[in-house]
Amino acid sequence: MPTTRPPFTTVALATLAIGLGSAGLAQAQDTIAPTITFDAPTNGTVSVGSRITVSGTATDTGTTLAGTPGVVSRVQYRIEGSRRWRTATLVTPNQTTTTYVFRITMKKRKGRRVYVRAFDNSRNESDIIGRRLRRGRR
Repeated sequence: MPTTRPPFTTVALATLAIGLGSAGLAQAQDTIAPTITFDAPTNGTVSVGSRITVSGTATDTGTTLAGTPGVVSRVQYRIEGSRRWRTATLVTPNQTTTTYVFRITMKKRKGRRVYVRAFDNSRNESDIIGRRLRRGRR
């Protein structure tokens, strides 16, 4: 005797798939944005020399409906006066918490703000935070 499936199974799955949109049935995206902090240098630090190493921490606490933890997929930085976002190096990529690092060159002593933001694997974007950096004399 052939086995038949109840008609509501297909309808229920189709409705669920439409509700999840592009995420599909396999994984629904989380909606919690990652957080980001600066670790070094501290705000207003005067650096000796023109090369400054900036580092910090990005963390993603979101999870999908399937229970998969979110991960930090990238961190970007922008220097005051520029519209271009550059990608920082992640020390441990694709983890829930990672350290980021990048180096910038300060050409003038007046100082500049540096802005950072983080993204997770569901494309959520953190708040943008900034820090003022200054270059001192050698």
